[in-house]
Formats: sequence, structure tokens, C-alpha cells
Amino acid sequence: MLQQLKRLGKQTLVYGVGGIGVRLLSFLLIPVYTRLLTPMDYGVIDLLSVTQALLITILTMGTGPALFRFYYECRTDQERIVLQSSAWWILMLVSVPVLALATFFSSFLSRMLFGIADYSLLIMLMLFATFLQVIQSVPLAIFRARENAFEYVLISVGSLLASMLLSIYLVVVRRLGVLGFFVGNAIGLAISTLLAVFLLRDLRLVFGGQRVKQLLQFGVPASLGLLPILLIDVSSRYFIQWLANLNEVGLYSLGYRFGSLVQILLVSPFVLAWGPFALSIKESSGAKRVYASILTYFLCLAIFPSLGLGLLAPDVLRVMTPSSFWDAGNVVLSLGLSYTLSGAYSIFAVGVYITKKTIYIPLVTLVAMAANFAANFVLVSRWGMQGAGYATLLSYGIMAIGMFMVGKRLYPVSYEWGRIVKLLIVSVVVYAAGRAADAFSWPASAIIRVVLVFGWPLALVAVGFFQKDEIVTLQRAWQTLRLRSA
Repeated sequence: MLQQLKRLGKQTLVYGVGGIGVRLLSFLLIPVYTRLLTPMDYGVIDLLSVTQALLITILTMGTGPALFRFYYECRTDQERIVLQSSAWWILMLVSVPVLALATFFSSFLSRMLFGIADYSLLIMLMLFATFLQVIQSVPLAIFRARENAFEYVLISVGSLLASMLLSIYLVVVRRLGVLGFFVGNAIGLAISTLLAVFLLRDLRLVFGGQRVKQLLQFGVPASLGLLPILLIDVSSRYFIQWLANLNEVGLYSLGYRFGSLVQILLVSPFVLAWGPFALSIKESSGAKRVYASILTYFLCLAIFPSLGLGLLAPDVLRVMTPSSFWDAGNVVLSLGLSYTLSGAYSIFAVGVYITKKTIYIPLVTLVAMAANFAANFVLVSRWGMQGAGYATLLSYGIMAIGMFMVGKRLYPVSYEWGRIVKLLIVSVVVYAAGRAADAFSWPASAIIRVVLVFGWPLALVAVGFFQKDEIVTLQRAWQTLRLRSA
């Protein structure tokens, strides 16, 4: 099992490490952007960005997971070429007319989102970026299926880096504000899309009808499952705009940047590596034991940054941003824990993919989405953006529990609940102590919270969370690290 865990860890590290530098740079730019952009500017960027994400999910029609699923059944290179080329052309045929029509009605869309037509140019730039990401999804899915993590990271990180550097120039140097952000994003995506097509090289002018049918039969149900997940993640912005104001959308957006670090640096690369890994060992005798251990390790690794960010983000914001942005820290913990639950959902979903019962995905996620809409309506009306954070956490919890129940029926796994309960108890106690530190003046309260966060692993050792072999492995890793650094 250790070798299998090392393999999963290696793939997760490769998928994640490439984005760390770019995301760290983006994080370090917060003091700059918050002095050049207002909370309302952040709200405009966030609303258009989440709208773009929704469009991408709809227009890709689940072809990414479908490509990943059927790639392993292709026995020859020619079959693989037909598969990926068919996916490419069906996306082109669907996305081009839809996005062209949306561009024509950009003024109408601006009035729908913001109440005025002044943002139509930004909407057109967003739609162009959407098209690029849709057609880029095929090469990225193929790189994942081949476990070509380097190519995947090169494209995805290259896109982020190019977009970020261009946006920095246009926003900071040229002082183009929100317009500069979207122009930089579009140019960066154009560069990375051309590179992705060049690296893949296997796209042909072929269209396999049977392959398209397979892709849509598998992909559309999976997409219907992904769409509610995305709506759970992004609908809060629309509710905040509707029930509060664009200024609070901007504050929520900044808090989201902190909370989403858990998703970007851990959960997302883990999920990318988890799919190929989980399916590749499904026939082995110890597969279920590996799946159970991975849930425990994942929760341990994800709760730590969620807890740390939730406790320390308000202090970091006091240092990094003007006072008009400080309230953004109130939503960080709920968002970090939401992404932790989304990773647990992916682990529980392994049984759905092994048994090919993807129809359960939309059933589970639609229930969670309905709960999200209801919770947002009630909680945002009462607590504004903080209520939106609570609604997101509640929805991801329902989603994880629902997928666990489905997985228990289709492919039962005996998870390590005793260890998980210890993990949760220690985390609750540390968080409560961190909040109690508010009784002290700042920065003394911040220092106490730092000590508590980094004392969390020691508390786990004290309550017997780690097993003896795990402690030995950690001791050996620590000794090796010390020898290398000496």
C-alpha cells in the first residue's frame, strides 16, 4: 500500500506544485490590487469569472471525464485519435454558435448581471476567454488520461502565469482597472490554447459518430452532476448581489481567494491525481483498504490549512489590505472547510465510477444544490456574505454525506471513523481557543492563534490519532530532511 500511496502523492505533488508559485504570486499581489481596485471592482471581476465557469461547464458537456473514461478502452492509437478528435469537433460545433449569440446580446447580459449596460465589453472578453477554455479542455483531459502531469501543468500554469503577468502590466502599469484584468486573461488563454494544441498534435479532421454517442452518454450525466456542484460554489455571488450589494460580492471574492487556497493547492491537484489512481488499483485485493486510508490522510492534510486560514486570515488582511477589505476574513473558514468536504465527496464517489453508475452524481448534487439555494436565500438575507459562506459549507456537507450513502450501497468501504472523529474533536477545540484569543488586543491575539495552529499536529499526536507505523515513517522523513539540509 505504501508504494501506491507514494504514487498518488507524486502525481498530486506534480499537479499541485506547478500552481503554487503562480498562486503565491497572485496572493502577494493582493496588497497592490486592493489599493488600485475597490471592493466593487472585485465584485465585477468575481461575477463575470463565476459566470464564465458556469458557461464552461455547460459547453464542455462532460467531455473531460468522458474522454478520461473511454481513453483506457481504446486499444490502438488510431482509436484514441478518433476519440479525442471527435470530442474536439463536437465542442467546436456547440460552443461557437452559442458564444457568438451571447456576444451579440452582451448589453442585455450586462443589464441582467449588473442592472446597467456599461459592462458589455467586459462580457465580450469573458465570452472569448470561455471559448478558449472550452476547446483547451480536450488536450488537458488527454494529458490527464496519459498521466502526462508535466504537460498538464505546463498548459494550466502557463495560462495562469501569462494571464497574471499581462494583467499586472495592464492594471498596475497601464492603470486600465477591471478592463486590464480581462484583456490580460484573454491573451494569456490564447497563448496557452495554442501551446496545448501544439503539444497534443493528435487532433485530426475526423468525427466518429459512435464515439460521440459514447462521450455524450457518459459525459452529459457527469456534466449534470458537475453543474450543480459549480452552482453550489458560485451561486452565492448572485444571491449576495441580489440580496445585498456588489461591494459585498467583492469582499466575499477576496475571502474566497484565501479559502480557495485549500482547493487550489491541495484539493484540486489531489482530485486530478485521484481519478487515474483510484481506477488503476480497483482490481487489486487491497484497494478498499487503500481508499479508506486515503480519506483519513486527505482530511488530515486538508483540515490543517482550512483551520489555519480560517483563524489567521483576518490578521493577514489587517496587514495586507486597506480597512475596507478587512471583513473579507469572516468567510474564509467556511469556504476552506467546504473544499475539504468537496475532496471527501470525490473520494466517496469512487464507487460510482467503478460501477459506472454516474446517474447517481446528478441525483446527489441536485439535492445539495436545492439546499444551497434555499440556505442562501435565508442566510444571505440575514447575514450577508457570511451567510453565503455558511450556505456553501452546508451544501458541500450534504453532498459528501449523500455520496457516502450512495457509495456504501454500490461499493462499500470501511473508513477509519474512529481516527476521523479524533481529528474533528482536536480541530474544534483549537478553533474555539483561537476565537477566544480575541479577548486579547492585537497583535497578541494573532500570536496566540499562530501558536494554536502550529500546535494542532502535536495535539493529534497527543490524542493518539497517528498509528505507530505512521509515526515511525514521519520520524524517518524528518531525519532524512534534516540530513539533506545539513
